[in-house]
Parts: sequence; structure tokens; C-alpha cells
Amino acid sequence: MKLFGKELELLILDVDGVLLDIQKTFKKNFIEAAQKMGLCEKPIKKYITELSLGINHGVANFTQTIKIIWPNLNDLEVHRFKKIFFRKEVENPTSAIYGSLITVNMFSRLIPVALCTSNGLPELKQKLKRTRFNINQFSYISSQESGHPKPDPRALTIITDSLEIPKENTLFVGDWYPDWECAKAAGIPFVAVLSGGIPEYAFIREGIPKDHIVESLFNITKIIEP
Repeated sequence: MKLFGKELELLILDVDGVLLDIQKTFKKNFIEAAQKMGLCEKPIKKYITELSLGINHGVANFTQTIKIIWPNLNDLEVHRFKKIFFRKEVENPTSAIYGSLITVNMFSRLIPVALCTSNGLPELKQKLKRTRFNINQFSYISSQESGHPKPDPRALTIITDSLEIPKENTLFVGDWYPDWECAKAAGIPFVAVLSGGIPEYAFIREGIPKDHIVESLFNITKIIEP
């Protein structure tokens, strides 16, 4: 298999927005957690709108995200919010994005497939289990526990170094700005998917070529040569 003229030897995937459809549940769970704590919902809606417009690039750290939305919360309140939110994720679970399970199954039979995510491992394992992904299909998982949150390039290079695969023969698929910033800093080819809610024009404005943007992971086969 070839991608952009290079042999493809490793596929790295973000999780939320690439494998899992967070658009259907993230905002709902965030708002319900805020309501439970008596917090104003307007900052959530503003934050999500600014992300989609590219005004705000966001951070790939859930604790920091909460503090950006409600800067007056103390650490105990942030911890309580996270616990409520994770309970809401169990009550209102995410579903797999159409075609993502089939695509992972196909690629994992041909080359190593890894995950680079801001999720913690316990939450990640539950999400994958609920959506019928087989965690054993992934050759490496760079998670919150790796200690290198995106956009730190080590979130990706820890995978390529461990699997001893050249960066130029690797592809990282992500759905938002920290993914792109991480790939760019690591020197790893990147493809953006629109399934996470960021529009095409916002990615193009960030410098991602139009032919490096696809609707979803399922569509990635359109740009990969046999």
C-alpha cells in the first residue's frame, strides 16, 4: 500500500471523532454534567462553536478544557465534574462512526494499527468495548498515561520508535487541531477527517491540503494506492 507516494507501514488513529461519533453525545453529556453541578451552559456552546469556526483550537486535555470553559472552578470541582461527565458517558455512550470498525479490521490485517488518544486507558477500554472494537487489534496505544499529551510530538513518536517504523511510512488520522499540530511537529504525514465536527475550510486554513481531508475514516481507502 502506498500513500502520497510512500509505502504505508503504520496507521495511527485518534479515537474520538475518528472511530467514535462524539458529535452525537459529547455536547449532550457536557451540558448534563454542567446542569448537575449548577453551572451555566452558555460557555460550553460558545466553546464548541468557536472550535468549529477555528477561532479556538482547543486543548487535548479534558481537565484543561473544563478550566477553559469555567476558569473559576477549583481542582475539587473540576474533579467532580469529570466524575459526573464520565458517568454520563456510560448513560449516553458514543457509537462507532459508520465504517470505522470495518476499516480498522481491514487495515489491522495488513499493517500495524495504533491509537494516539487523550483518553485515559480505563475510559478508553470501556469505550472500545461498548462499540465492539477489539483492543488487541491495536499494536500500540499512546494514551493519557504515556505522559506526552497532544500536541507534544512524543505522543506519536513514542509509537513509531516503539514499533521501529519510519515516520515517513506512517500515517496519523485525526479530527481536530491538536492532532494536526502533533503530526506536524512530529514530521508524520496527516489526514484529517470531517467526522469530528471541524469543517473542511478550517483545516485548509490551517495548511492541510484539500486532498489530505476526507469525510471519515471509511473514506481513507480513496486516497491509498494498492
